[in-house]
Amino acid sequence: VRELIIKLDNLTNSIQQKLKANQLSDRVNVIHLSDHGMEGVHPANFIDLRQFVADQSCDFYGSSPVLQVVPKSGRYDEVLEGLRRGARSNGHFKVFSNAELLLRWHFNNSARTGPITVLADPIYAFQDMYEASEYYRNKHNVTGSNHTYGIHGYDNEALPSMYSMFMAKGPDFQNRKVLAPFDTVDLYSLFAKILNISNPPPTNGTLSHLVDALKTSESSGSSRKDPKVSAAIVARS
Repeated sequence: VRELIIKLDNLTNSIQQKLKANQLSDRVNVIHLSDHGMEGVHPANFIDLRQFVADQSCDFYGSSPVLQVVPKSGRYDEVLEGLRRGARSNGHFKVFSNAELLLRWHFNNSARTGPITVLADPIYAFQDMYEASEYYRNKHNVTGSNHTYGIHGYDNEALPSMYSMFMAKGPDFQNRKVLAPFDTVDLYSLFAKILNISNPPPTNGTLSHLVDALKTSESSGSSRKDPKVSAAIVARS
């Protein structure tokens, strides 16, 4: 992690120096993004859901911390109740039928949603991580039970470790402005604003959550006549 941070820091400095050398600092907005955060999970916190259901009663799909469970024909109630008993006894995961999925997840009635959804609590994961840990053991020589694996996909409400990164520098942005957390879907409206795109298609995001990052409307992209460029650097976890 330290080496990657140093690499990104050097890359950022190189970009800014080249912009300055080519007299582009006042025309280019540089935005640094990450798609999500990470949570460390120890192998001792892997939960094997197969212990809570009968053999061959269902199939598991997906990857921790969210698994989709598809019961065999006629075994839905049996599997659902078995997983719920397991959740009560284990205490570190939650079980949802389709009707119980939270609306804010926008996960209901999706072709990618199984009949049953299981969500691990933060710092916990499911049996798919046994296979993942074997991969890392063979591919990267990661051995030992003390290794911690990075996982994302937990419920991000009130869980800062799942938050993504956002940093911006350029002619449209205020200096040293710290923003309150916002939804990633809001970025589309921000990009449209600083690129002078008129009447962009509607999305679920809004510029109002990011307007404090911008300079006044008189000096921001909406009124500037010269074309500008936005360069996005995505640092994947």
